[in-house]
Amino acid sequence: MVDEDRSRTRSGHLLLIVLFLVFVVCVVWPLLGLKRVADAVEARDAVTFTRLLDVPELKRSIGGQIARAYLQLSSGGHRVSPLALNMAMQAGMAAADGYVVEIIKAESLYDI
Repeated sequence: MVDEDRSRTRSGHLLLIVLFLVFVVCVVWPLLGLKRVADAVEARDAVTFTRLLDVPELKRSIGGQIARAYLQLSSGGHRVSPLALNMAMQAGMAAADGYVVEIIKAESLYDI
């Protein structure tokens, strides 16, 4: 009976240690990636910086922000249906793609 309680206690402690280590790794990993990006920016190393970026996701994000800002300015405060909003966002992202490509070129990223 005593050995069984000790075994449960040890397994509980082991589980807590493993969960703590997983938590630490989940917190530290993104911070290390952010440090690598910050080091590349500080060194003004455009090639490393663009290699660390998720360029397709960045293009989608910037294009979506441009389209959303245009819709907010042009709608005059009127609400747009979700379907119309989605269609307009897709069209705006496609139209803004050429500008976004120019924005995220390695040489022009530091000019922003």
